[in-house]
Amino acid sequence: MQTAQAHSFEEMLDNVRVFLATKSPYYDHTGAVAGVVGTARDITGRKRDEEYALLLNRAGEVLSSLDPEAAVRGVADLAVPDIADFCIVSLLEPSGRAAAAVIAHADPDKLDQLVSTLAPHGGRNLFVMTY
Repeated sequence: MQTAQAHSFEEMLDNVRVFLATKSPYYDHTGAVAGVVGTARDITGRKRDEEYALLLNRAGEVLSSLDPEAAVRGVADLAVPDIADFCIVSLLEPSGRAAAAVIAHADPDKLDQLVSTLAPHGGRNLFVMTY
């Protein structure tokens, strides 16, 4: 520790769990720094809730667009790659049949496979996005 004060920061473990860590210097009887005392609190749930709230807020902004195509692309944009590897947004046709309108995938090779798989099943006029 470079300062004589407590220091708090977020640490990620295993790319999954998030901890709020606090570390302070520990002094011996002469006043010299003898070590570090620390605590860590698992805040993974809180961080996940914050991310979901942000996502919902952004989704509300995207879906309020007066341009339906922009809104649909925006939904896929929100999902990939932050919370999903791929996203397919389908729209209801006048016939009542659902048809894929937007496909987004984080991996361009898998995107091609996905488009090829969906094309024979009504995947026409697709807006395809990769990241």
